[in-house]
Amino acid sequence: MKNQSIFVSKFLCYMVLGYCFLWALAVLMAILKYCNVINLELIGFNIVPLQWIEDDSVVIIQWIEMIGYIAISAVMIAILLTFVIKLLKGFKRGEVFTRSNMRLLYMLATSSFFFELFQMNKHIISGVRTIVFTSELLVTPIIILFVAMLYNLAVKATEENKLTI
Repeated sequence: MKNQSIFVSKFLCYMVLGYCFLWALAVLMAILKYCNVINLELIGFNIVPLQWIEDDSVVIIQWIEMIGYIAISAVMIAILLTFVIKLLKGFKRGEVFTRSNMRLLYMLATSSFFFELFQMNKHIISGVRTIVFTSELLVTPIIILFVAMLYNLAVKATEENKLTI
């Protein structure tokens, strides 16, 4: 039973690595589409090129949105990759629940909030002048925060178990 659960966990880790690769590829394609380098309409991507508004204050918001979306996507991909790689190394050592992984989960929850904010308002890049704030902004970060708290309990239980003779 234990070997099967470790196998499934490792398989899921490799799936997350593949997802991170596809996510990074999608962000790269979005950047190229925003800059009118490639045309993605042929393959079904719904990404429109940048349409700069002549009002300077709106252009600043568009720049913030575009740079924020790209930067927070890169940060989340990096955190997720680091977390999964540490998990895979932890499987080899027998130390899955570590404090460094717990910190990464808290960082992922925090960055998830900003990712959701930029993702929800990605339409600003195409010239739409509305900023969206909904309750959906908090759902993913709260779920990740809950998982991080459970992971924290597992870390404490593991540390306490190591001290027990």
